[in-house]
Parts: sequence; structure tokens; C-alpha cells
Amino acid sequence: EYIQADAAASAPPLTSHWSRGDDCVALFVATNAWYRARVTAVQRHSVDVVFVDYGNCDTVTNDKVRPLKPQFSKLPAQAVECKLRGVEPAGSQLSDEGFAAMSEALLDQEFTAKVTEKGDNSVVTIEIVDDSGRPLGIIDEFVHQKFLHKSGCSLAEGEVYDVYIACVADPRDFWIQLESNTEKLDALMERVEELYSHPGHPSVTAYPGCLCCTQYSQDGSWYRAEVVQVQGTKARVRFIDYGNSEVVEMSELKQLDSSLSSEPLAVCCALAGVEPATGSQWSKDVLQEFSQMVLDKPLKCTVKKIGKPVTVTLVDSSTGHQVIDEMLARKLVCMGVGDKPLQYVCLNLTENQQEEMYVTSVETPSRFWCQLAGNSDDIDGLMASLADYYASSRHTPLKNLQPGTPCCGQYTEDDAWYRAVVTVTEPGNKVKVQYVDYGNQETLPLSRVMDLDRKFMRLPVQAVSCEINGLQPHAGSKWSPEAARKLEDITTAAGSVTVVVKAIQEENSNGWSNKHAKVDIYFVRGGVKVSVADGLI
Repeated sequence: EYIQADAAASAPPLTSHWSRGDDCVALFVATNAWYRARVTAVQRHSVDVVFVDYGNCDTVTNDKVRPLKPQFSKLPAQAVECKLRGVEPAGSQLSDEGFAAMSEALLDQEFTAKVTEKGDNSVVTIEIVDDSGRPLGIIDEFVHQKFLHKSGCSLAEGEVYDVYIACVADPRDFWIQLESNTEKLDALMERVEELYSHPGHPSVTAYPGCLCCTQYSQDGSWYRAEVVQVQGTKARVRFIDYGNSEVVEMSELKQLDSSLSSEPLAVCCALAGVEPATGSQWSKDVLQEFSQMVLDKPLKCTVKKIGKPVTVTLVDSSTGHQVIDEMLARKLVCMGVGDKPLQYVCLNLTENQQEEMYVTSVETPSRFWCQLAGNSDDIDGLMASLADYYASSRHTPLKNLQPGTPCCGQYTEDDAWYRAVVTVTEPGNKVKVQYVDYGNQETLPLSRVMDLDRKFMRLPVQAVSCEINGLQPHAGSKWSPEAARKLEDITTAAGSVTVVVKAIQEENSNGWSNKHAKVDIYFVRGGVKVSVADGLI
């Protein structure tokens, strides 16, 4: 109000000698009001200004600009120039459609911003988070709509880079460091040790995706890390500049200093077009030989496709030999499978097969899902790998929304990632998915549905669709919700149950193929075999 009255009563300067960076008061014509501003460019009869308490810009004629009096300069500028962490425009600049969508979602909205970096040019890097500090999914929506894409990978398709392999999981999951970043990495590590060699750093509240600093158990040194999974009082972290991971006590996770918030220096990659030569899993011998081929030596890396992971080919710089050619010659890998469409593999069940199982989801007594008790270790391993992979920035939003498309969904009840399949495309950027290893279904926003990496297709679908053999609802009626609840109560109380397959058939619904079994199901109580069907009659 004081500025309005003062500027309106003041005459424009007789001569205008504005310079870039001068503080002033300028008239914003759209509202016919005066605001504090800063000159960003000078023309003959006008100046370009940024309104320092709001952030918008305008070109203002010289007669609508006044000097800023000292009494109006005491309050610091109220608008802070920001950029979003980890994303950038999908093109050379943000499209008109993207600008409109982001403006509608963010302008005049109240949200919490977490500062991750303060740049030398006064631009602050932020994440938009909820009350608990977890990133909101709205930015993932913009990525899915292709207005933005994930940054942090300085690689370009078709280019060749000198690299070192920092960490190897398998030929479709390894981490590279650019040789050109060697000095940057060394300086970063010196800075980390300098900051964290003294006690007193505050701990962080761990959640998947949060950045921190912690010590690596094998050398006692401090490294930047990302929380991958929380496990009680412990957390699995990935060291973002190297790619390796380990489980640490959450009390050992320290707040990441704002000066260390630059992008990771390790990039997750996959060798182009290779799959295990035998079976669906990489053998220990293959992993050992691949590691010997690529670790601790300079390599030429050609980027074939930018993605999560980045698809590459590797050449040994000392010999000029393609790594993939050597692996093919030793029959460690096979080619061509990577181009086939993703398709789940079903468990191989046969008639009269008897198995201990867990009932994981119930729709009706004619449609429920079971897991083999003997596969618990495989399922636990899969879930740990999914949590590790999808808590990092390697995944990409689901592109193919057609029913039957394999995907990975983030279940709303526990925020964990599960293998899934699209069953229905729904309005409002949503899809209905079925979690193929458990059988349950739900509708998710696209921000919680990601492409499924091919390596997670190797384990067969773990949920078997079942119906109790010979059991039907009363004539002319449907199964009641009470029947489903009773079946769930009986099987939950029993723990594992014995399932005998009486008949099995192929089933194709919602665009994907699975098997459906008619079964006898019972459990043992006090040495007596109890039929589940009898408990429902």
C-alpha cells in the first residue's frame, strides 16, 4: 500500500539511466499496480524487469518506472527462483501444452518444497513433497505426459563414451562411471569426507527415495546414498555414485548436506539384446565371467537407447573387442530375445499335482488365488529386487496402456512395488491392474504404474487362479460376499493349505493368458484332514 501511494505521487525521472541489476518500482499494467522490481535489460525507451516479490517479468516503458526508495528495500525479495530436482523439459524448452498443464497444477497452490540444492546463481533446486517429506507424484504425471523427462543422465543415444564399470549385478544391470567425471568424483568424495569425518550430523527419517549420507561397511568411508527399502530399524541403501547397495541401521543415515545435492555420477545400464543362454536366470559362472571382462578396465560404451536402464554396447579399450562377442563365443548369453514383446510365463501345473499353498486373494470360492509355499524364497527375492529397482530413478512410466500389458504397480496399501498386468484402461489417466503374484486388483493413477524391466519377467507368475472343485452357489444365485469372507477366514486361520489339482485349463482374459485350476483344498487340524469345501457348505 505504501509503495502504491508513493509511486503514484512521484513523477518519473527527468532522465532515465537504468542499468541491468538496478532495483526499482515498476507499474504492472495488467493490474495497474506498482511493485518492487529489478531491471534485467535496458532498451531505448523501456526496460525489462522481474517483479522480485512474485517472479513474473514484463517490459515497462521508462515513464512507468521509479527508483526504489530505501524504506522499501529493507524487506528481502519474497519470490525465490526455483527449479525441480531431477527433471528437465522433454524438448529444448517446455512446450505450450506442458506450460499450461504445469501452470494449472502449480500456480496459486499451497505445497511444501524441500530444498535440495542452492546454486551459485541464486536458483534453488527443490522437490515438491508431502507433510512427511516424501516426493509427490504430480511430477511423475508430467513425465508420463512427456512434458518432462528425468535428468541426471548426461548420455546421448549414438554417442561413444570412455567409461569404467563401478558395480555389476548381471549383464542387464550394471553401473558405469564416465571417465570424464573422474576429477569431479574425486572432488566430491573429498568434500564428503571433509564434511562427515566429524560427528554431529542430524539423522534423517528414512523412506524409499530419500537421499542421505552413510558409511560403507567395507571401507568405513562416507558416501552419498539413496534409501531403497525400509526394513524395520534398518534400510537398504544404494550408493548413488557407484551403484552398489547394502543394508545399514537407520540411525547411521545422516542428512545430506545441501552442497552435495548434485546428480548421481553412476548410471545404470544394460547390455543390448542379451539374455541368459540357458534357463531364465543368470548363473553364478556367467556373472563371474562378465565381471572379469568389464571390471577394473577402461571401456568404450556406445549408447543404443536412453531409458531406465540405459541400453549400451561395450568394447574393451585395450583390445578393441566387443564384450558381447566374447560372451557369445563362450556361450554365456544368447541374442534376440530382448526384441520380443513382454509376456509372463505361467507356473507349470499338472492334473493330480499336490502342493502346499497359501491363499493370497479371494474373489469367490470359484475365483481365488494361491501361491506355492515352496516358492516363498523366490517371491521374497523378487520383491526385494523390485523394491531396489523401483525406488531408484531407473524406471520409466508405462507407455503401452493396452489390456494385457505387463507392468509394475505401486500398491496403495503399503507403497511397495509388485509385478502386475493392465486389465482395464479407465478415464482420468488411470488403469486397473492385477497383481500377478498375488491375484488382487486395484485402480491406479499412471504415476504409480511403471514399465516392467525385462529381467523381472523371468520368474513365472506366482499366483495360481483356482476354484474349489464341484462347489457351486445355490441354484439361481451368485456367490455372496459372506462366502468369500468365510473362505478367506478359513484359509487365513489354517495358514498353508494342501491343494490337489483336479483339472487345469488355459484362460485368456483382459488381454493376457494364465492358467485356471479346479482344486480340492484341505488342511490338517489335530491330525485330522479338514476339507475347506465342507466348511463352506
